Amino acid sequence: MSAEEQRGRNPWGIVWVVCAAVIAVIFGGYELIERTILRGTDPNVLHYLHILRGVTCTIVVACVVTWRLLKLHLPRFHMILPLPSLSPAMVKSERFMPNIEAVQWLIVLRWIAFVILCAILVIGVYVMDMVNEEQCRLPLTVCALLVGISNILYFAFSRSAVEPRKQIIVQMISDLILLSCLIHYSGGIENVLFFVYVFHVILASILLSRADAFFISALTSFLFSFVAVMELSRVLPHNTLKIFPHEKMAGHLAHAPTYVLTLCAISGIIVFVIAYLTSSVAERLRGEMKKEKETFIRVFQANKMTAIGELAGNVAHEINNPIGIIMLKIKNLLADEREQLPPKIVGSLEKMDHHAQRVATIVKGLLDFARPSVERKDYIDLRDVVEESLVLTGMAITGGKIALEKEFTRPLPKIMGNFREIQQVVINFINNAVDAMPDGGTLTIRLQSDSFRKENGAIFGVRIDVGDTGVGVPPEYIPHLFTPFFTTKGKKGTGLGLAICQGLVKSHGGEIWAESAVGEGAIFHVFLPSADVFESATGGKQ
Repeated sequence: MSAEEQRGRNPWGIVWVVCAAVIAVIFGGYELIERTILRGTDPNVLHYLHILRGVTCTIVVACVVTWRLLKLHLPRFHMILPLPSLSPAMVKSERFMPNIEAVQWLIVLRWIAFVILCAILVIGVYVMDMVNEEQCRLPLTVCALLVGISNILYFAFSRSAVEPRKQIIVQMISDLILLSCLIHYSGGIENVLFFVYVFHVILASILLSRADAFFISALTSFLFSFVAVMELSRVLPHNTLKIFPHEKMAGHLAHAPTYVLTLCAISGIIVFVIAYLTSSVAERLRGEMKKEKETFIRVFQANKMTAIGELAGNVAHEINNPIGIIMLKIKNLLADEREQLPPKIVGSLEKMDHHAQRVATIVKGLLDFARPSVERKDYIDLRDVVEESLVLTGMAITGGKIALEKEFTRPLPKIMGNFREIQQVVINFINNAVDAMPDGGTLTIRLQSDSFRKENGAIFGVRIDVGDTGVGVPPEYIPHLFTPFFTTKGKKGTGLGLAICQGLVKSHGGEIWAESAVGEGAIFHVFLPSADVFESATGGKQ
């Protein structure tokens, strides 16, 4: 097995080695310096140097662990970044929220921490007898048991209806409280393990939003400072550690105001700095993952549409001729023999003709969907496109008791496009809006100058909005509206209209998306780049 494969099987091995090496170098180097260069130095100065040593270890270890956590585990959290819709409006409204997988991952980490805690407790307290006060053993044991019991409860409720974000915050709050109790009963600020607080800040920055991470950081700083100040003021008794060199000091560090307050201030600053840096890295990685997922979705959709287009074209060509012959035979039969045929047979033939026409409509849609746009593009004014589309659909609008509202801003740049293809898109939107308002309503059409942000920057153009006050579309349907054969109209729809519209808009270098809510109507948007933008992208007229 190669070294790379071994690292893949034990991804944390190198991390522990690096952390151990860093701690050994810092502590060993400092010990050497203290025994040589700093011999005879004032103990108060040495105290501050001890703080600096601990701070350095904390920052370095935190950075190494954070880097490894993000690199190893963040890509697993597809729940941290839900697959984004290609709708720009929906992408803008997305919020970062963890889900159940993040909760379960945290529970696994808590089990690891529980095992390590039990090992330290058995070795340090019961074997090596590091705790001076006999009365500290029972509280430490109870705290360790509470960690295990709470983890069982969290696991049992992890799949409940409680929001995952709240579950994570509750777990971290309980952990910080128990950790503060453990620190208090095992030496207080004399315990070098107080840097364990930092891991909760790191995890909060990875799993939660920046605001929540800062909340956990504030709570961490408060709890540590609370224990330190309570021991300083002797409200809480200070429990000493045998491994701490008390014989070199006149009293306890926990009762030295300058040391305690300085340590509290420095630890608070470190906690917030780590929270800021970790959350910044996590947000950057989330942004990169979001872009990768959006790119993947676009490529997947493009490949799927290409495959569907090829299949649709082949199927349509195979069906087109037979269905045409069937329709022709039925029409001829009805024209020549209607009077001689029984009414029941005539009715059946008319139904056959109706369904054959529906098949022909679907076949035509398949051919339109599969056939790439080769029409010549020219300078067009979208106001002319919309006005002519309204004339062609006027009967459907007025006959359906629908009020029309037009909002055209001026001036509007011309676009480079095919008049009939853009008109087909607008008419499809209008017809869909009319179908969504069987009892009447308001049809709103807007034209306005706008810009659209793409990967290479914002581009200038015109946006068409066609809205209705109809029944609306359920949110879960919106990502599928432009998928071939997906329809919300039941048997009345073919599921090809919006897919064809999307292809036509894309051929013009534009974007198409929809917004809707049940009972509040729907708005379909089309953005088309201005003529100069389109020409610069394609090299001139087409």
